[in-house]
Amino acid sequence: MKSSKHLLLPLFLIVFIDNFGYSLVFNILGPLLLKPEYGMILPSLSVHQKNALLALIFGVFPLAQFFAAPLIGDVADIYGRKKAFIVSLVGLSLGFFFSALSIFIHSVTFLCFSRFFTGAFAGNIGICMASIADLSEDEKERGRNFSMVTLLFGLSWVAAMVVGATLANPKFLGIFAPAYVFILGGALTLTNLFLVLSIFKDFSPKSLFKRFTLLKGLVNIKETILLKSSRVFFAIYFLWSLGWVMTVQWYPAYSIEMFQESSAFFSTWYVIMGFFWILGGAVAKFYLFSRYKTMNIGLFGFGFLTCSLFLMSLMGTFSLFSTCFIVASFFSVIGMSASLNLISLSASEKVQGKIMGFSQSIQSLSFVLVSTIAFLLSVSTVSILFAFSALFTLCAFGLLIYKKKGSTVL
Repeated sequence: MKSSKHLLLPLFLIVFIDNFGYSLVFNILGPLLLKPEYGMILPSLSVHQKNALLALIFGVFPLAQFFAAPLIGDVADIYGRKKAFIVSLVGLSLGFFFSALSIFIHSVTFLCFSRFFTGAFAGNIGICMASIADLSEDEKERGRNFSMVTLLFGLSWVAAMVVGATLANPKFLGIFAPAYVFILGGALTLTNLFLVLSIFKDFSPKSLFKRFTLLKGLVNIKETILLKSSRVFFAIYFLWSLGWVMTVQWYPAYSIEMFQESSAFFSTWYVIMGFFWILGGAVAKFYLFSRYKTMNIGLFGFGFLTCSLFLMSLMGTFSLFSTCFIVASFFSVIGMSASLNLISLSASEKVQGKIMGFSQSIQSLSFVLVSTIAFLLSVSTVSILFAFSALFTLCAFGLLIYKKKGSTVL
């Protein structure tokens, strides 16, 4: 099926607003759980105990997503993608509002529950990716469309960092300021629901013979391992997720612990990082995928990403540390775009929905492992996390070199 702008536009809007709502929380969870003035933690907690708690809060979201996202994918296959979007967006909006309530009542336990609940309904990006793959005619067009998605991730990230930092500033809205960020996330998710109901057209085939399986996430992982043509590319995407998610999640905590920076200051660097992500996405979409094979693009992205992360782990000042962070973001988006395109190209057109569902499970698993690793390492120091990030992306780079030797197509 040939792609057309009017079919892709609602999908791109869903991606933008969904990632905007998700990104809003990144620059508030760190201060919320590391600074006692917000009333969420006891002042007597040590820095390492606070980091362990933060790792737990970060981890429950992808844990729920790992088990629930494949079920949402089954809803899409059985009843259509539009109904799956509706289920997901209604649950997401409730999850955001529950998180806001947890801040008003100063309950870390309820915040943990609300993030778990929100993660259980965060499966619509996978549905978007499958729809975009269906509407892309060839390798170059699919690569450009996936690059557009990563570009939208950057645009929504920048917007979320600016809006989130403003709303979460206690000088303007008091100690309950972070709650208003979650309320905004819920409101935007409801906006997304309206877009789906009003302009999204569902052309996906439906299957009434599938059954729901609560352990579908584990089944997806098993099937991915058995899928010979794609498993190396899934491993590459998995390693990218481990490395980059660990970097982004723990940038604020490291900035607070090692450099005593305020949330407003590192939020500014988050915004700059978003602009570099956008720049990398634009370079991938408008230049790289039009001129080079996807495999070579991936080698370029992962090679320089690994170098940037290693340098990041060595920097002793906040400015140099953050400079390496934003440079890494430029190459990270290129590596991500190439990984997604390689996964899609490795499978036939008949299983694009299934293959992108696998990628959602793989990414969710990586998010859980990132939080688990961070939880275990937080008993010593968070500084070592960035060395681990570089190690993960270096392994991905090595796998790409290995795969390139046996391929002349991609």
